[in-house]
Amino acid sequence: MFVLVWRYRVPRETEAAFLESYAADGAWARLFRRADGYLGTELLRGDAEPDGTSVDFVTLDRWESRQRHADFLARFGAAYRRLDEACEGLTEAESDPTEALPPARLFVAAPARIGYQWRVRSPQRTPR
Repeated sequence: MFVLVWRYRVPRETEAAFLESYAADGAWARLFRRADGYLGTELLRGDAEPDGTSVDFVTLDRWESRQRHADFLARFGAAYRRLDEACEGLTEAESDPTEALPPARLFVAAPARIGYQWRVRSPQRTPR
């Protein structure tokens, strides 16, 4: 499985529109469902900023494989870019924490009691 993890900071005034676009049944998931290999999206709500002006969210987009996601981008890239532009004003910040990690080092675990977490597995040490 290949999982894309995105973090967003969303102003309170655009939160409802953000949820419509980024939820498991939102505009992004509807676009992803057009492609083979899409397994689903989870939207997780984080804490609000201390001043209450924005809220953090994380999305987990699950694909059968990195190749299935690449195939999606090749086939639906124009639609992806249009939707990305349409959603641009919904967030004040977004980041893709997976970009800084080699692809095989990001794992998503789903413990039944505590929900989704992400962690980085340390590389194996080579014996001397």
